Amino acid sequence: MGVPVHRSPSATWRMRRLLMVLAMLPGIVGCGHAHRSAPAGAAAWPQLGRDAAHSSYSPVRAGVARRKLADVVVDPFVQEEMDRYGGRLAVHYQTPLIENDAVYMEVKTGHWSQDWSTQSWSESAMKWTDGQLVTAWSYPSEWVPPPPGPDRGWEPEFQPAAVAGYLYLPGPRGSVDKVAAATGWRTARIAPFHDRADVYVAGPLVAASDGRIYYTVVSVAAKPGGSPERGWLVRVDPSGHAVVKSFASLFRSAVTCDSTACRSLRPALNAAVAIGPDGTVFAVGRADADPEYWSIAALDGELKAKWAWAAWTTGSDISTDYRVVDDSSASPVALPDGGVLFGVASQSNVGGHLLRFDANGHLSVSYDYGWDATPAVTRRGATYSIVLKDNTLRSGHTSLVQLTPGLRPEWRFMACVDPASGCDPAREWCTTSVAIDGAGTVIGTNEDGYLYEVNGGRLLGKVSLGARVVEAYTPVAIGPDGRIYAQVGGHMGVYGS
Repeated sequence: MGVPVHRSPSATWRMRRLLMVLAMLPGIVGCGHAHRSAPAGAAAWPQLGRDAAHSSYSPVRAGVARRKLADVVVDPFVQEEMDRYGGRLAVHYQTPLIENDAVYMEVKTGHWSQDWSTQSWSESAMKWTDGQLVTAWSYPSEWVPPPPGPDRGWEPEFQPAAVAGYLYLPGPRGSVDKVAAATGWRTARIAPFHDRADVYVAGPLVAASDGRIYYTVVSVAAKPGGSPERGWLVRVDPSGHAVVKSFASLFRSAVTCDSTACRSLRPALNAAVAIGPDGTVFAVGRADADPEYWSIAALDGELKAKWAWAAWTTGSDISTDYRVVDDSSASPVALPDGGVLFGVASQSNVGGHLLRFDANGHLSVSYDYGWDATPAVTRRGATYSIVLKDNTLRSGHTSLVQLTPGLRPEWRFMACVDPASGCDPAREWCTTSVAIDGAGTVIGTNEDGYLYEVNGGRLLGKVSLGARVVEAYTPVAIGPDGRIYAQVGGHMGVYGS
């Protein structure tokens, strides 16, 4: 499919942007001392889950956070959003992108509305200057989220990715904008759907190790007089060439399904693809009108199905109990042994299930919590461990839990052990995915208003987030300098010693 490329803005606009950027940088225009640089060769956090597998593991040692170092308002509509949802903040926020001394994060503007159509999403570049995060540039995205639907009431996720000196951001009508990370200038718009108005970027962008970008696109209505197809997987090469595959074609070759429902398979909103160590691409699709009719597939380098597992072919209660809903932000996680994890909702279990598929696509084991969860994975020699929030009230407590590859608990940490002390054991771990640092320390947030650091099930330290908010789960990230980035109540906080 042809890909029109829209060139960058005029020379006059470029000069204005350059002057604005230079004015924000210390030592070039204006005053200010040199900011602290990140260690040479330190690990960045350039996308959801840090890598294309979504392991959420960083080799950097974070250290114990003692205080908040910076606070950035990313969402000015929190009060309206909480009023709309009865005191809950039902918004999925971006994972910050962190490279060297730069931080890239969404900032919402415009006017709040229930269908999100009057809000705007910009990506702001911030740099550490004299211990402060200073905005260097802001790029106004034209992305519009898919409108609300039957199981689509929570605000969808805007999630760019960074690779090779560029940011790739969700754009309008199923497109992606390529923006220079240093200046905020748009160098290209990759628009494989041209000006088709009924399509939307549906989930996080994922950057593979070879520089290719993967993302999903959804249509909320049939194209007039055309195909009932509702979803697509797009792969963008570094040159800007895009390959587009319909979800129906990806899954139909590997799984038996009703033709009408299979042709309506589309991406689950907010679910990124995951890419394994051998390049296998894992994608999750669901029928447009039925969250119980879903499948997960493994694709090779040519985007042809290696295998697919479908809930409707199991011949058991799984076919009606396990559900993929658009309010979740769970993404598959590629495992070191070629398998994959995916968290689903459930009709019988309020906490859903975490499902583990082996390298051949067999559902090998499950764990009784998986709602809106993207687990973290850390290697331990020849094996690995999985870390998950578990908001099931087991013995009256929520917990962080580390699991074996077979999903058996290795340790469990509870934020509230003694309710008599005044704490609430039912407070949820309010994170889509914890972060794991180079020492194996697990970092996550809790609705009690604290950021926790836990190693081996033992508390190393905690620091106040500054607010207690009942909200959709938010991500945690670690910078190359060991600073910790966490969110609460529409604010991005940075924590360290």
